[in-house]
Amino acid sequence: MRTRPQTPAGTYEGTITAKAENAPELKLKLKVKVWNYTIPEKWNFETMGQTCWGNVSGYYGSLSKEMKRKYIDFLLDHRFSPTEQYLDKLSPDIEDIPYCLERGMSTIYLSGTYKGDSKSLKSRHDQVKALGGDALSKSLIYIGDETDKW
Repeated sequence: MRTRPQTPAGTYEGTITAKAENAPELKLKLKVKVWNYTIPEKWNFETMGQTCWGNVSGYYGSLSKEMKRKYIDFLLDHRFSPTEQYLDKLSPDIEDIPYCLERGMSTIYLSGTYKGDSKSLKSRHDQVKALGGDALSKSLIYIGDETDKW
């Protein structure tokens, strides 16, 4: 259950009705306590994300833009950057980065497994830099932490 940030603190009670085509409706009593603080929209905790978008797509059959946005929202609601750590690619995708930054994301991968391809890395750097603001300052290059190929 979520409330809007401007909801006054207090305990709220009510009834919700659940309906299904093949079952009688069900009335449920609901009691929600709203605390007297607001969780910040943006945060400064750096997270190392590992969202396997291929697995997410596999689960849904295909991943529509709408479903991907819902998944991104779910991750960001829980302060988890929707990044894919172990691929040599820009993550999140360039079209998702502005929205993710607006929502508070703190980490952009220019590469999840940098292996020395400076041309593609420079291209990703330039894409993020072109977004302006502080996007580039949130970028990193993950070179691996368990490798013998230094």
